[in-house]
Amino acid sequence: MRELASGVADRDGLVQLKPSDLSSSEPTFLVVAAAKATTGRERGYLKLAPSQQLAVSHFDVGGEKAETGVKGFIYGERGVWRPGDDIHLVFMLYDRLKTLPADHPITFEFENPLGQVVRQATYTQSVGGFYYIKTGTEATSPTGTWTARIQVGGKTFAKSVKVETIMPNRLKLALDYGDKPYIAADLSRMGITAAWLHGAPAPGLKADVSMVLSASAKAPGNFPGYSFLDPMRTLQPERQVLFDGFLDDSGKADFAVYLSPDYESPGPLAASFLTRAFERSGLFSSEQFSVDFHPYERYVGVKLPAGDASRGMLLTDTDHAVELILVDRDGKAVSDGQVQVAVYKLQWRWWWEKGEESLAEHASDVYKRLLAKETVNVRNGRGTYKLNIKYPEWGRYLIRVEDTRGGHAAGTVFYMDWPGWAGRGRAEGGGSAAMLSLSADKDVYSVGDAVRVSFPSNKEGHAFVTTERAGRIIDRRWIDAKDGTTVYDFKATADMAPNVYVHVSFVQPHLQTANDLPIRLYGVVPVTIENPATRLDPVIKAPAALEPNTASTFTVSEKSGKAMTYTVAVVDEGLLGITRYSTPNPWNEFYKKEASILSSFDMFKDVAGAYTGKLQTLLAIGGSEFGDGGGTRKVSRFPPVVKFLGPFELRRGETKTHELAMGPYVGAVRFMVVAGTPDGAYGRAELETPVRSELMAFVTAPRVLGPGEKLTVPVSA
Repeated sequence: MRELASGVADRDGLVQLKPSDLSSSEPTFLVVAAAKATTGRERGYLKLAPSQQLAVSHFDVGGEKAETGVKGFIYGERGVWRPGDDIHLVFMLYDRLKTLPADHPITFEFENPLGQVVRQATYTQSVGGFYYIKTGTEATSPTGTWTARIQVGGKTFAKSVKVETIMPNRLKLALDYGDKPYIAADLSRMGITAAWLHGAPAPGLKADVSMVLSASAKAPGNFPGYSFLDPMRTLQPERQVLFDGFLDDSGKADFAVYLSPDYESPGPLAASFLTRAFERSGLFSSEQFSVDFHPYERYVGVKLPAGDASRGMLLTDTDHAVELILVDRDGKAVSDGQVQVAVYKLQWRWWWEKGEESLAEHASDVYKRLLAKETVNVRNGRGTYKLNIKYPEWGRYLIRVEDTRGGHAAGTVFYMDWPGWAGRGRAEGGGSAAMLSLSADKDVYSVGDAVRVSFPSNKEGHAFVTTERAGRIIDRRWIDAKDGTTVYDFKATADMAPNVYVHVSFVQPHLQTANDLPIRLYGVVPVTIENPATRLDPVIKAPAALEPNTASTFTVSEKSGKAMTYTVAVVDEGLLGITRYSTPNPWNEFYKKEASILSSFDMFKDVAGAYTGKLQTLLAIGGSEFGDGGGTRKVSRFPPVVKFLGPFELRRGETKTHELAMGPYVGAVRFMVVAGTPDGAYGRAELETPVRSELMAFVTAPRVLGPGEKLTVPVSA
């Protein structure tokens, strides 16, 4: 046996070791703990191997791996390019721990869809952490997904670059569905309007409108804690064509619709619309958007009481007041009504069935057992149902409430247990019995806030609490547990942003495991922390309208006068609309949730006579996402309106002025500013501006004419 490291534990039993060699050829090794005892010398052996790690896949530990402190973000000026276009890319580097020298090189590779690296370059100079990379493709280059790859500091960052034979939108489309912020199933008519981007109407064009309905968690009104979805109903999205016809002389069309679904909806829905308008040449512009859709005239909501303090479970042999509400589409209370309440006992699903809480399979008696059914009167939109499940019943239940007149139903799953710290729901409910439920008192904390993490416990136990960020232990300590609930407090600091993880191993005395719980329970909870100092607020000031073939100026500043580095892109709005391109947001990238990469091991599963929980190492199953990207259309060549400027450095309190020369283009452009600092502050700004003149020609011609064919170019004033 070869010694890798050694040390002496402090009075809390903690020791920090730095092994000199952890080569991949030695994936497992032993740590020996030795202590003097009255009867001699005792030894404990702990095998450190990946298979022996405490399973954390059922905790929220996912995110970006950022153990080195080096992060990067690649962005471009748009979402799709044509073969032969210049491609403007920027790589933003954030070295949080300042481990890289100022002139540390980055390597750029550009790979085509065939896997061939067509361009390589090395850059050593940046402007405030911004590396500007100008690349491109040839007119004969293959279309598809290209890859821009940056290597720096032992890490690789990549961005997909779409190269397609596309044409930018030249029309701005609007769908009229009334003055409500939502669409109701009884809506009978809708309207579509098409106009050129520069503002002129687009008469006589062919257009179509289609819709897809999907489930939505958004409730009518503001009723936190209430469920408005029925877990026993499912929705199968299908595209429905609502209009296929021609616009009138003002570029508008009004059409009748029938939107009511042919099935019982689980609750409020989201309607995703695709609108298209075709020019006479065959080219078309398209826009997509989503809006709330209400298939019911009124909705019933159900809210369960909070449950016990330690686990949030409801207790048997206790009256629980279940709150019911009945509201209309606007979230206003319905004066009177009746709802039917049903309570079901649900069988536990095996681990391979664990997923979203959709209970359509429980519609069969094989999966559910009806315990109670009652009609409840609702007055002024509110009612109460008294829930009481008697001992020895316990486990997982569904309460379902249905509006007897409107047909909408809502439900929620809850857990019922006996009084006291029994914890059966955790021991039997599709996960490991050794898992400890942790909860933070807020979703997001600001720097300086007090963070409170609570977990169920008893006073005989002790808890080892570790605060981790990206594999680095910020704090670790033993704390004494209390009966019912133990609370661990700490202060949020700037170096904890964007998030830390609190790991708790709760250990109870060996003789106390008669409560049917493991000798050691463990849990992990993420704590999100936001630092306001990391946000920049760029400001763009430009003319209200631009003119073709005319130079103009615009200014860039920071709202609070902060110094920053930034780039400016001015791009055709019709080009951006093809992919619904949004202005790059570096703050969201650099401060997105980081993963937990802390590995934990212990020997409690080997303690004789103590229960440590079944399924000690859980198997987590993952899947993949897919989507229908649709087809592309080959069209005539167009000159893209793209202006890229920067990067520039803006001093504290400074305002910079830039000149923009607009070419022969009419439509609309978007100014996009992306800003950052080497210290990790980021922001963005955008501004849409029309480009027009008093006399404009918007001509489309076919790519090829045959002998004897005639070309008609319509002209209107």
